[in-house]
Amino acid sequence: MNAPVLPTSFQAPAAGDTAVVAPTAILLPTYRYPPPPTFTGVRDGFACETWLTQVRRFFRGAQVIEANRTVTAIAYLGEAGLLWWDGQYRSDGTDWLDFEKAFRVEFRPAGFHDHCEVYMNQESMRTREGSLILIHREHYMLLGGLSKLIGLAGSN
Repeated sequence: MNAPVLPTSFQAPAAGDTAVVAPTAILLPTYRYPPPPTFTGVRDGFACETWLTQVRRFFRGAQVIEANRTVTAIAYLGEAGLLWWDGQYRSDGTDWLDFEKAFRVEFRPAGFHDHCEVYMNQESMRTREGSLILIHREHYMLLGGLSKLIGLAGSN
């Protein structure tokens, strides 16, 4: 019986071959975590927070170490965002939390968080007033289903 032929990347080096192959290159699939979009410098609280969230997810997925986070994020700044950073006169090795704080001060409007809380409370009130019957119906169905599952429903 012949041995299966492995792809070239899995074969042992030929005799006299001095090339060194990293074990991760052999064992791990080549997968590239999608990068965050370029931040153009729009002064909008939602755009600011969305971009920071996308960058943090990229850091986790691409396994960017803490020391490289700020310089990596700077690579995804464009237009007014990049001009802002260049005008900060800070090192590209600035701590990530310091970068985040300065970024929010520049691109998230003052009072943004408070505005969001007020908006969410207003939407919550509208939802409660507009769909109170639906909510009660859903709770009733949920509780009825749960009581049947755990045997609390009365026998008919």
